[in-house]
Amino acid sequence: PANLKRGPGGVVDIEFVAQMLQLVHGGREPRLRNSGTLPSLMALREAGLLGEERFAFLERAYRTLRAIEGRLRLLDAAARHDFPESGAERRKLAHLLGYVDTPALVADVEETTSRVRAEFKAVFDDAVATA
Repeated sequence: PANLKRGPGGVVDIEFVAQMLQLVHGGREPRLRNSGTLPSLMALREAGLLGEERFAFLERAYRTLRAIEGRLRLLDAAARHDFPESGAERRKLAHLLGYVDTPALVADVEETTSRVRAEFKAVFDDAVATA
């Protein structure tokens, strides 16, 4: 895991999925014209433009990555987006997030960011193919 915000599979990938679908479909669907990533994802799901499984995953991933970012701030009071390299910081972070151990946290972050990137590519490819 690297940068939880701007790295591959990070928060920005989820935000981009929502914003890209809003741009593609917002002209015909006024209910998509809103701000905020979670409300946008919900509107896209309600409009039938984001399947239930994809929506549920992206919502969970967004909340997970944002929660990790928030706990990182608790470690040193700075806006941090990089996943810690240090074992001690990872242990503290895992504890703050309620993980049973550090490997469980690392595995969850790796799985989440990997799947977010895959979903990002799939949505992008679908949008390009239908444009």
